[in-house]
Amino acid sequence: MAIRVELFYTLKKYCNDKIKGNDNGFDLTIEDKTGITLFDLLKIINIPEEETGFITMGNTKLDWDYVLKNGDSIKVYPVIIAG
Repeated sequence: MAIRVELFYTLKKYCNDKIKGNDNGFDLTIEDKTGITLFDLLKIINIPEEETGFITMGNTKLDWDYVLKNGDSIKVYPVIIAG
């Protein structure tokens, strides 16, 4: 399964080895896996759940139990803390 993952702001540090140049994202291939949820994906790419605010695809906010499909393109945003 191949998907596109875009990370924003403080989350990019967890995948610096995958992100090239000024791009926010990277292509990820997960071999022989089906039924991968967004929650599972965070574990695979080592992003702490508590630092993730929300995930979108297109203009739609996704639930944590959304099952990824081949060709999906998602955007992962961090928790925003204002003081």
